[in-house]
Amino acid sequence: MSIPSPRAAILVVSLSLLVPAAVLAESPPPYVLQWGSYGTSLGQFHTPKGVAVDANGNVFVSQTDIPCRFQKFTSTGSVLAGYGGCGTTNGSFDFSWDCAVDASGNVYVVDTRNDRVQKFSNNGTWLMNIGGYGATDGKFNLPYGVALDSNGNIFVTDRDNNRVEKFSSSGAFVTKWGSFGTGTGQFHKPIGIGVDPISGNVFVCDAGNNRIQKFNNNGGYLTMLSAPGSGDGQINTPGDIAFDQSGNMYVTDTGNYRVQKLTSNFGFITKWGTVGSGNGQFYGPWGIAVDRQNYVYVVDSANNRVEKFGPSGGGGGGGNTPSGSNVLVTIDPTVSVTFGQVLTPGNTTVTLRSTGPTLMKGILPVPSNPPKFYDVVTTAAFSGNITVTLSYNTSDFRGNESALMMYHYDTSLSKPSWRNVTTSVQTSQNKISGSVKSLSVFVIMEPATTTAVGDDALGLTARLMPSAPNPFRASTRIAFSLPQAEAARLEVFNVNGARVRTLADGVLPAGEHTFDWNATDDRGVRQAPGMYFFRFTSASAAASQKVLLVD
Repeated sequence: MSIPSPRAAILVVSLSLLVPAAVLAESPPPYVLQWGSYGTSLGQFHTPKGVAVDANGNVFVSQTDIPCRFQKFTSTGSVLAGYGGCGTTNGSFDFSWDCAVDASGNVYVVDTRNDRVQKFSNNGTWLMNIGGYGATDGKFNLPYGVALDSNGNIFVTDRDNNRVEKFSSSGAFVTKWGSFGTGTGQFHKPIGIGVDPISGNVFVCDAGNNRIQKFNNNGGYLTMLSAPGSGDGQINTPGDIAFDQSGNMYVTDTGNYRVQKLTSNFGFITKWGTVGSGNGQFYGPWGIAVDRQNYVYVVDSANNRVEKFGPSGGGGGGGNTPSGSNVLVTIDPTVSVTFGQVLTPGNTTVTLRSTGPTLMKGILPVPSNPPKFYDVVTTAAFSGNITVTLSYNTSDFRGNESALMMYHYDTSLSKPSWRNVTTSVQTSQNKISGSVKSLSVFVIMEPATTTAVGDDALGLTARLMPSAPNPFRASTRIAFSLPQAEAARLEVFNVNGARVRTLADGVLPAGEHTFDWNATDDRGVRQAPGMYFFRFTSASAAASQKVLLVD
């Protein structure tokens, strides 16, 4: 696994093994959901790298490529805003690798090629810059990682100066440590960084030396994990580090396409992930963050998505379910269940998924990209009716809010099928409730907005939509829809049949995907006026379309 560089390639150096003592392993956290796809629209990504979570559960994601921005999402992947643009002015970026959030919700974004860290308010207002190009105190030569301690001090990996710099919360230089080399306290291309919230110790992904080094809060060397390999507790190009509230460490083991959970003394706890594009798989895991409920967010860079995992050892969310009548269980901030009668206590959990049983015609999932399937299970014994209440975002549906429906995949039937179980839609609270006799998968639906007939009109086949404007001068927008998650590619060809630009290439979730073409090729060179062709191919369909570029 090579370490991406905006300026130069690097060499990976191996060291002798230093294997930590093992601890009792636990089950890996369950996959909950994912969001994102390749593209430049809000909610899409072009090589995402960093991720951070604020105290309210909002998720911030930075990316290295055009359109040079960071984005804000809810904890379930609904996009709230995007901030930035390409350039060198305040608030714009050139190759932003990592991000972090302080206790006040301010966001710090590493602007790598501009050799600075930028600070923003929680709503994207630019506040200040830290750094500038150079090798003196407080300057950077390609900063990559950023982390904060409980006092608001800011720690930055200064990659090509092979050091870490510490700043106060106001951005004043405090101290630095490190130099090029393989010895203790030395670095070869440090990338990710994290701070233990309990001890304040600083952990650095010394990626070029294929190890993680541990320091005290002022840079005093303590110990390291130097165990190259693919076994438990071994690493291959560590990418980033995050901590939960108990001081457990989560590491993106990028070269092994996985995440490992370790103790703060490098004892192995659990691991998850394999190479691929399926749920829970990775192709380039880099950034990682843990929220206050111990949900883990991983940036799956080459798949252009963020994956969310539930707390280790449990479901996507859980609630104790005592015996009694009319037992209300709040499982997750978005899900609650009321049991008519609990006979034997247990635990009720929910796992959010982006795929589920095949949906029927004429209705659309809310949201549609990616869909949300709420898989609710319980270990409690119960009788009577169950009321399930789900929360939704007003931006997730297209039609009339009062027409929303809750569907339940009823597995108690001889032939399991979807049933409309809606009892009420509380529009003032953005909640919908349904009554059932059993638990399984739930989804919020709305009537399809089209009145046309057939699978294509109902969004059950892949479809390429007309570009607009056409003809065009500056840019044109084109979209395609997928009925399910599948591999898809959208390319631009000239009249000679030569490929000019690849706009999308990868496994994308179900729903509509929109892309802008600004008449440039993959290298950014503007093309000559004339006729061009959009070519769309997916696992289930293929289509092409003409577009005319004019002076």
